[in-house]
Amino acid sequence: MAQQLSALNLDYEFIDAIDGTKLSNEEILHNTKPVSYAVTCGEIGCSLSHIKVYKKIEAENIPIALILEDDALLSHATVSALREIEELNLKKPTVILLTEDPKYIGNPLYNTHLKNHKIYKVLEGACSHGYILNNSAARKMADFLYPVWMVADKWQLLNEYSICNVEAVVPPDRGTKKIHVGGNKKTPFLCS
Repeated sequence: MAQQLSALNLDYEFIDAIDGTKLSNEEILHNTKPVSYAVTCGEIGCSLSHIKVYKKIEAENIPIALILEDDALLSHATVSALREIEELNLKKPTVILLTEDPKYIGNPLYNTHLKNHKIYKVLEGACSHGYILNNSAARKMADFLYPVWMVADKWQLLNEYSICNVEAVVPPDRGTKKIHVGGNKKTPFLCS
């Protein structure tokens, strides 16, 4: 991952994920609501990891961030999309998915210069291995999701509760699916 990010000239920081399987019962009880849709230790750890990132974005007043899980595969098109989205200077809490298969509606939302991709409003989407969010979305999502009561990537619910606008770059990639490289599952983003 570090090689990819450096080759694309992106500033980055690695945040240690929280391994939900290593949490004690007390830690799970402390960090979750009594009624929770995040039912496995892995889901709880994943949600806590994303919340940890959101709190860091808020605390350090980072205006916009590209959130990637360690199995992401990037391209120059990803960087182009990130730069375009930065230029939009979105003020409302907004998450823009880079993942595959979101269900979206309507016409493109913005007048961008992305050659092969447009940004649409998401009706349904899943997966949290690649997305862009702004500071106001990070703050609202951290408050909404903690203590953990649902998985971090239930994007439709974030839309329904008006926590943030959930949008997606469509198509997220040019016909490629998850691929295996050296035995590791990789997910390509915005392959041009």
